[in-house]
Amino acid sequence: MLNRSVWFLLFTLVLGPFAQSAARAKPLFITNITIIDAAGNPPQPEMTVVITGDRITTLVPSARIKLSANADVVDGRGKFLIPGLWDSHLHLTLAGKQELTREWMAPMLIAHGVTTVRDMGGDWQRIQDLRRDIAAGRTLGPRIFAPGSFVDGPPSQADVSASVVTTAEEARAAVRRLKSQGVDFIKVQANLSWESYRAVMDEAAQVSIPVVGHVPEAISAFDAVRAGQRSVEHTSPVIPGDAGVMLACSGKERQLRAEMLAQKQLAADKKADQQQLRQRQRQLQRQMAETRDDKICADLLALFVQDGVRAVPTQVFGKRFAPLGSDDLPGDDAMKLVPLSIRARSDDRRKQVISASTAEDFALRRLMFDKSRELVGLMHRAGVILLAGTDAMDDYVLPGAGLHEELELMVEAGLTPLEALQSATRNPAQFVNKLDTLGTIERGKIADLVLLDADPLQQIGNLRKVSAVIVGGKLLSQTQRQELLTKIGVFAKQH
Repeated sequence: MLNRSVWFLLFTLVLGPFAQSAARAKPLFITNITIIDAAGNPPQPEMTVVITGDRITTLVPSARIKLSANADVVDGRGKFLIPGLWDSHLHLTLAGKQELTREWMAPMLIAHGVTTVRDMGGDWQRIQDLRRDIAAGRTLGPRIFAPGSFVDGPPSQADVSASVVTTAEEARAAVRRLKSQGVDFIKVQANLSWESYRAVMDEAAQVSIPVVGHVPEAISAFDAVRAGQRSVEHTSPVIPGDAGVMLACSGKERQLRAEMLAQKQLAADKKADQQQLRQRQRQLQRQMAETRDDKICADLLALFVQDGVRAVPTQVFGKRFAPLGSDDLPGDDAMKLVPLSIRARSDDRRKQVISASTAEDFALRRLMFDKSRELVGLMHRAGVILLAGTDAMDDYVLPGAGLHEELELMVEAGLTPLEALQSATRNPAQFVNKLDTLGTIERGKIADLVLLDADPLQQIGNLRKVSAVIVGGKLLSQTQRQELLTKIGVFAKQH
């Protein structure tokens, strides 16, 4: 097995300019390109983009520009340029050993055009180290916004990355500690009590740090929005703990929540009849999905819009975590890039879930998925701003490639291809207050860009046809990208 230093050397040889922290010495001209700026303007054909250092310095019709002799030139004829993509929900440090993050997950994101991520909870020290190494050019990876450890109540399922709190004072202390560590926001999980959740929200307001995350099982999504939570994750629920928005849209929300919490308590008792509990849980999920009250739902979504709360559906995670069938997996080419250790773990869990599933289970999952997709469409039509996130890496939701799937699901839910693209470019940049430098293709912005071989506005699946990636002005050419994917494949076979 190759050691870490050898892998670093291999990636350095492949990446060329990425392995240096210095800004681009010569300007980069991308000529004859069609620009899709994600700001909402029509596509701009036959354009030239000039990048100097890490910034876009010129956007001009190709017929009006003279190429500089002291420049690197990429002929973009027949190609399309979009802003670098954002994955607004993933976990960089939960994939396993540190080498999986640095030498697989991070470069996989870049190879698929994902240049910025919102990490949604993990080892804060590892995240800080990773950010420093990416900024210095020692590691290839995306820009990262992150909360450090989750804030959750018992029994937390968030392993060692959780700050588990049981009282209001513990919740306040967790917020203060995370704020002092320099995290970008606070992430709340599903097991928080109402008392602890209110304390988190109050303390976060006191110290001026935003709160995002799950809707805790003990409260209504109405209350989470009114309390000031800035984004709601997993609005396409696959497990009861992520039922927040769908449950709040039910005409029987209070009754269903009370019984769901009671069932959760019973499930913790090993003496309880687990088969009977599982059957009742299925019944409750079906009732939740089938009792949507359109007036109540409209009121909730209007509240989202009024308070500027973002929704992150993570539909692709829903499909993989609760399989709709035995054959729903990424394509063969993508599977070749999955490390053996992750593949074994995912295969084991998937086989257990599928073997234990009945026809009724699969039918319920399909119902939940269809109702979730309807809900995404309702949110979009109501004016709720959507952020594209995947929850990679878990259950074959692959870094980078999973975001392409998520955007295809956004279009299936009713978004136009441009609107889906904006959910992974302009919208997240605006959400983290970075729209002045990122998220769209405009003069003066940081040059995080993706070169595509086909038009994503004609077919959103064309996002998969990545030709080259530019991060901070540094070009990963088509040849370098293919070499990088080859190295990732070799790494996957040995880890």
